[in-house]
Amino acid sequence: MTCKQFFKSTTFKCIAVLVCIALVSGGLLAILNDLWKVTDEERINRAIASVCGKDVQLKETIALEESYSVDSGIIEKDIYYLSNGAYLLTVTGNNGYHSGTIELYVLAKLVDEEYKIDTVSISSYASSQTLMSKFNSASLEKFVSNPSYIEGGATYSSNAVRNAIKTANSFLEEKMPSLAKEA
Repeated sequence: MTCKQFFKSTTFKCIAVLVCIALVSGGLLAILNDLWKVTDEERINRAIASVCGKDVQLKETIALEESYSVDSGIIEKDIYYLSNGAYLLTVTGNNGYHSGTIELYVLAKLVDEEYKIDTVSISSYASSQTLMSKFNSASLEKFVSNPSYIEGGATYSSNAVRNAIKTANSFLEEKMPSLAKEA
């Protein structure tokens, strides 16, 4: 087969069409990724709005030297100090359904010289946590006030939420007083 015959062949036409499709698709993906990309700052502002409302703003980010990790869960390296004097924590609870995790936004406030959980909101959860639709703000508040609470039918997912709350309480008791003084 000569070069001229190859360029006239069906094989070349198929290759050319596939290359064009790949180039157009890649270009569209790049453009759409730039348009719909959610920055870390925007994600945190959305979290603050979902937990506190739109009138509360991020005042300062406090970076921990390392993530706070206990058996029940993890708190990420950044703690967010808000304009209303509260702190926003991102807490991951372990040991959910099929060893899944649940990530919560926890709002902590100073009450009677101790940091206490004020509000809890679901950030994300592993796809294996199939009964997370049962959780709403009222049931999440029950976990804060009653550590043995179980949302009906979601025993393992409840375990992950309880572990996240337990991790947050442990952090607030152990680490928060020294962090708050630095902020």
